Amino acid sequence: MADQTEDLYKIIHLLNKDAAGGMYLAEDTMLGRKVVYRHMDADAGGNRSSSWAEEMTTYAGKLCAFQHPNIITIYDVPIDETGFSLVTQYVEGETLAERLKEGPLREFGAYRMAHDLLEALHAAHDAGVYHGALHTGSIKRLPRATSGFRYLILDLGLNTLATMVKGEDIHIADPVLLAPELHSDNPEPDESSDLFMVGQLCYTALAGGHPFSGRPAEECAPAHLAGELPPLTDYRPDLNPDFAAWVMKMCSGNRGDRPASIDDAADSLHAFKITDPDAKSATASVPTAVAVPTVPMAAVTVPMAAVTGKVQPVPVATLTAKQQAVPVATVKQSALGSTVKQSALGSTVKQSALGSTGPQSSLGMTGGVSDFSAGDDHSKQKMFITIGVLVALIAVGVGLKFLLPAGDKEEEKKELIVLAEDVKAHMHQVELIGTKGDLGLVNLDGEKTLDWVVFTGANVSGAKDQMPERAYRMNPSSSGNFTEAARKGIPVFFEVGGKELTPMAATSAKAGNAKAGDGWNISLRVPKQHKGSMLVTLYMFQEWCAFDVEVTMHNGEKIKLENIPKQDPGVLRIPIEIPKVRKGKFYQIKITASKDTTGDFEMGLNAVHIEGR
Repeated sequence: MADQTEDLYKIIHLLNKDAAGGMYLAEDTMLGRKVVYRHMDADAGGNRSSSWAEEMTTYAGKLCAFQHPNIITIYDVPIDETGFSLVTQYVEGETLAERLKEGPLREFGAYRMAHDLLEALHAAHDAGVYHGALHTGSIKRLPRATSGFRYLILDLGLNTLATMVKGEDIHIADPVLLAPELHSDNPEPDESSDLFMVGQLCYTALAGGHPFSGRPAEECAPAHLAGELPPLTDYRPDLNPDFAAWVMKMCSGNRGDRPASIDDAADSLHAFKITDPDAKSATASVPTAVAVPTVPMAAVTVPMAAVTGKVQPVPVATLTAKQQAVPVATVKQSALGSTVKQSALGSTVKQSALGSTGPQSSLGMTGGVSDFSAGDDHSKQKMFITIGVLVALIAVGVGLKFLLPAGDKEEEKKELIVLAEDVKAHMHQVELIGTKGDLGLVNLDGEKTLDWVVFTGANVSGAKDQMPERAYRMNPSSSGNFTEAARKGIPVFFEVGGKELTPMAATSAKAGNAKAGDGWNISLRVPKQHKGSMLVTLYMFQEWCAFDVEVTMHNGEKIKLENIPKQDPGVLRIPIEIPKVRKGKFYQIKITASKDTTGDFEMGLNAVHIEGR
């Protein structure tokens, strides 16, 4: 069945990675449409019931039965002995998290979002499905034909499905927004907890951040229960008092103070009316939202990706105690994913580093849809923005024509051979993946990715970039008396965790005094939770340089691997497998210019990627 699924859905590239696994843009080869494809491997060590596949099939059937304009459509949930796959509708647009980087929502936008979310959850609850993990990346906005936006829930049921497959609680939610009763070890989401999180999303959207952001996860529930959430009008005094009161009631830490049901919440929301000031026939019945004080705005985040069961996400943007209406926070996301080309979770092909541009959603696409309802937009501005978006899409399409071949080349990695029992270290086939005029693309995200580092600075030995607190404690150091310098034009770039990273470190015989025998040592320690073989792939830039490779085992034994001969200038992918690694032990890989290297050669360590096998 796994082979049939792979034939039916052709992976295009990775979109995002979270606690439940990786999501990919794919093509449904039978129907010829784009879909979002996610696969999660069943954890053999998980505490699953013997009937987990049957339970999942029943639950997935409920999800697939939904046909609601405010819930992403789930097309298929293939299940086999390896785990499950989730195939969903592909939509373009921006998540609430991405929109909030620009500032708070206007009152009508938040009112519309509350209405749409209640409609969606009403249908879900009627079918016995509760979300239990709503966060700012769970919601996507799609432009309406008239004005404003339609809001969709992207990840309904994902938390429950992931928990079923893994046999342990998977937490995708942001603890800042999570209902207090769901902070337990065995959370049971229900109608009241979903209402609380709808209220928290409205609060965050209107304030532009959250006062509890930055607090440790264990402090969030007590703070909500103690009623420490400041009144929303402290940050938005311009709001309709009835709407502000409705949001605060939804946000009550005490379950008894929240609306008794979704019907009650919807009735009280409809008891007052907020009209769209941009609609042609609308006459605003409430004041147009007053601009929020101009305090520096920071992005609102979704949970960090993780491969463990429990996730401690970076909370949403902070609001200060002095009633600052705009937050100050950082955005973080771990770098885990797939070995296929990754883009932002949306219609765009590329995404900047998450530390500066904000988070990704759990399902569906992020995108470049402009916020037509923000600020003082008028019809001319809308027209120009629309034209600009169309031109940008055409440009992206033309660019893809040239970029995708390089990406496709990287997807055609050779299958690794099966090693004999007595092999202690082995170098698999070396590939030239990037040459002048043929830029190589390497995506370090993957289901089996364990750790990675890309050297974007001129001093590899002192590099501490991209991924602090590395699980495998990688420590690169130079071997030889040479100097490194920033070198532009290395024909490869790396994508990981939504970032594009370009290596810029190299040495040469002429400028860096490099000679045969010089190179780098990569020391690493295997963590105690490691399972199976370890595949360490080195990415080496070289111009007419041959390499010697040596692996030092945990017991000090040195194993010399085969020599890598000179090749055309470019970047080499050098996969080295250590099949029987010892947990908690140190290993070292040394790569140096071999004796065959003479003349004005150049070389550089670009990246190290560690995978399980």
